[in-house]
Amino acid sequence: MRSPACVLGIAAAAFVPSVSQAQRVEGTLIIGEAGAPAANARVWLTTTRGLMVDTARSDAQGRFSVSAPRPGRYVLNVRRLGYFPEETDPIRLAEGEVRHDTVFVLSARVLQPVDVVVRREVSHRFGVDIRSLSSSNVITAEEIDRIRPAASDLRQLIQWNSAPSLTITTQRDGSACYQLRIRGCALVYVDGMLWGTDAWIPTSEIESVIIIPGHQAFLRYGSTNGVIAVFTNIWSGR
Repeated sequence: MRSPACVLGIAAAAFVPSVSQAQRVEGTLIIGEAGAPAANARVWLTTTRGLMVDTARSDAQGRFSVSAPRPGRYVLNVRRLGYFPEETDPIRLAEGEVRHDTVFVLSARVLQPVDVVVRREVSHRFGVDIRSLSSSNVITAEEIDRIRPAASDLRQLIQWNSAPSLTITTQRDGSACYQLRIRGCALVYVDGMLWGTDAWIPTSEIESVIIIPGHQAFLRYGSTNGVIAVFTNIWSGR
């Protein structure tokens, strides 16, 4: 959710060009007008098309640092337990630029049940009503609690679930390819952010997984190979 009114802005933004240094955004997240640090928030740096290029968690002082692989326009997204997700307007990073003192205000919200949060987000982002999906394509928080002792990460969790429409193969670089079609890998979204075709996430952080066939998922930018939508406890507020 883009909330211009909740972004205080980039205070004292500065950069030092360097051909040997990656483009970076460093800053501090705060909660409300009191300026309390937002610790343990997840910060995503994405392209303007929504592809995640780096992610970090803020420390006890609310500080974070994320890097961009090349100059260009990027967006910062922030997720923290108990608060609305925040998204900045596009930020332009020059070669070697390091921005400092980016400060956000995270608006408090009432925590909602996991299934309510997930159903709303899947409908909003992918145009899919979860009730239209096969039950084997929806891995609920209760099912994950049951599988969690035997599965350490996302790949094992999906393998244990054994959705009949899904095949998992290993690519040359060792990453997983979740195939909902004979060819092509499904896109993996984590907490609404596009990670690519694979994501290593410990099962301890996963609250729900939705497997969406390509013909059902509506993607502004993407393919027809389907979606693996993963929601963690940072997003759901569980």
